[in-house]
Parts: sequence; structure tokens; C-alpha cells
Amino acid sequence: MEKQYRPTILYIFKIVGILLLTAVGFLFFDIGLSLVGVIIPGLALIVIRVIMLVCCLAAIILTLLRGIPSVVLKEHAIIIQGVPRKFSEIESFGRARGGSEPFFMLKDGRRIDVELSWFTKKDRLEIEKFIEEKVTKLSQ
Repeated sequence: MEKQYRPTILYIFKIVGILLLTAVGFLFFDIGLSLVGVIIPGLALIVIRVIMLVCCLAAIILTLLRGIPSVVLKEHAIIIQGVPRKFSEIESFGRARGGSEPFFMLKDGRRIDVELSWFTKKDRLEIEKFIEEKVTKLSQ
């Protein structure tokens, strides 16, 4: 049994919004530099603009490379963002409460947050129920 879950369309709006805000931020920074350009020498102004452009491009690239959140449920494992976790590695599972994300504690003490806020409510409940059943079944 394998079931894959993808986020809602709102995630695409978030990514587009981040990209637009980064571009607008660069534009405002550039306008501000133009206003104080009389005080700053020409070469320093160019260096500052290039550094800011590189930072903005890096932010955009990292946002796009992070990937669309996805969850794949298998019989013996869960794959979150492409990283498989066996249910036998999970010690406990904490459900989402009051806007927080669900998480599991691994047997080695690490905490893994399961980002489900971009999924539909039905999918979130299904995923949480499946994980909880598997973890409690293996802990007994």
C-alpha cells in the first residue's frame, strides 16, 4: 500500500508571493541606493548592488530548490520531502494542536516536524491517523 499526498494550490501562491516580495525588496533597496548614490562612490554603489542581487537570487533559488512538500505513506515507512523514515525508528508521535505541526520523536532523540499545514484538512487527518496507528502498533 502506498499513498501520496500533495499540498493545496495555496502553496503555489506562497512561493509566488515570496518570489515577488524578494524582487520588490530588491527594487526598493536599489531605489534607496540611487537616492544616496550621491554620497557613495560609483564603484562602491555597483559592488553593493551586485552583492544585493546575488543575495536576492540566492534566496529565490533556495526557495525553489526546497521543493513542494509531499508525504508518501507506505506500509513500513513514511517519506517526507523525499526522506524516508521507517516506523520502527519512531518512538512517539505528537498530533497537531492549536496551529502547531505534528511531529515525531525518533528513538535517537531527534524531533522531526511533519509539515502538514499545506494539505487539505481531510488529508492531514488521514496522515495523522495513519502515523498514529503505525507508531502505537509498533510500540506495543
